[in-house]
Amino acid sequence: MAGGSDSRGEAAARPPGLVYGGRHSGIYLGKVSTRLRAVARGAGVRIRERGFTLVEIIVALTILAMTILLVSRAFLILLSVTNKGGNQTVASALAVRVLEQVRSGPESQSNSAAWMSAFDTNVAAQGPVSFAAPYTNYAYQVVINQVDLTPSTAYACWLTSAPPPPCTVSPDHSNTMKWVTVRVTFRGQPLAQVSSAVIRDMYHRP
Repeated sequence: MAGGSDSRGEAAARPPGLVYGGRHSGIYLGKVSTRLRAVARGAGVRIRERGFTLVEIIVALTILAMTILLVSRAFLILLSVTNKGGNQTVASALAVRVLEQVRSGPESQSNSAAWMSAFDTNVAAQGPVSFAAPYTNYAYQVVINQVDLTPSTAYACWLTSAPPPPCTVSPDHSNTMKWVTVRVTFRGQPLAQVSSAVIRDMYHRP
């Protein structure tokens, strides 16, 4: 009985229509092969349906190109702002240097007469003049606005620590001030400007 039960179990486990070693085995295998080919053809159709169409590829490339263009433009703007800030810093330093050179003309003198002579000759309008290398792209201009202080005959008693009484006009005194402005450009574009006043009869040594 046990042997008969095992035979029936094996028969139940076999796929229907397949008799091993019999004439029906070829028929069943042919059906399986046909089904496999159909499944393979269906899978191929599904793969093609999941692929990208030409329109989708064009849209994706357009979006990618626009993104790259926007990022590149932002980078160029940032680079331009950084360069402009650096150029303006250099221009400011150059303007201060020229202004100090102009002021040092009278201020470096050892007596009042030399001070006033340097004031009259050295503190004058200049330019535009290009700077030496490596700042050849920068140029400066010195603008002088001469101002006559009023009253012109009043002696500036504050120019000395202890003026002799009475506070009278000195024979060489001239109440004249020059307002010095230095403008610096980079390739013709104004970037920096500094100003200072220089008074003609301001010499004082303790």
